[in-house]
Amino acid sequence: MARSKETARAASPSEQRSFRESLFYWTGLLEARYNQSFIEAMRPMAVTVARFRTLVVLNELSDVSVGELARHTSVERSALGRLLEKMESEGLVLRRAKSADRRVLELNIAPRGREQLRIMQPVRRMVRDRAIRGISAGEIARMIALMQRMLLNLDAEVARSVRPPAGGSRQSRARIVTIGRAGGRPKPRPSRRD
Repeated sequence: MARSKETARAASPSEQRSFRESLFYWTGLLEARYNQSFIEAMRPMAVTVARFRTLVVLNELSDVSVGELARHTSVERSALGRLLEKMESEGLVLRRAKSADRRVLELNIAPRGREQLRIMQPVRRMVRDRAIRGISAGEIARMIALMQRMLLNLDAEVARSVRPPAGGSRQSRARIVTIGRAGGRPKPRPSRRD
């Protein structure tokens, strides 16, 4: 039986013949559609994905550096710097120089940022719930675990390709922080009193 170009089929990565067979095509498309739906629902507030991700990360972690925040949010560092300046002027985030090294900034969410996040989170959950309709919690957990393994694979490859500076040691390689590891300090979870 002949196959058309349009027929989707499972292929090993080495046999991939079409962009439609690429896992990363589908994850990219899913992420774009998810974000597009969220932005559309939040249109009256002029929310951006970068702004939402920044608030989410800072709500969960404290004393985060700009580099750590860039890794967790997938926002380019220079764009993130401009966003942080704007968010600080709006009273959404707090930036302060780290006491040990005044050149390094520590970032935290401000009370006003937490208020804005409380408005955004139900909308984000609504979009997420629509996307995962009919998918079990176990299936979602497996997808997350597989994506984390892929990130670790990519991070391990980057770590192997990094050469220590002249006179440096292998410990220089250990400075690479992966997306899978949390930077900053986790905030204590408030107890729920119902």
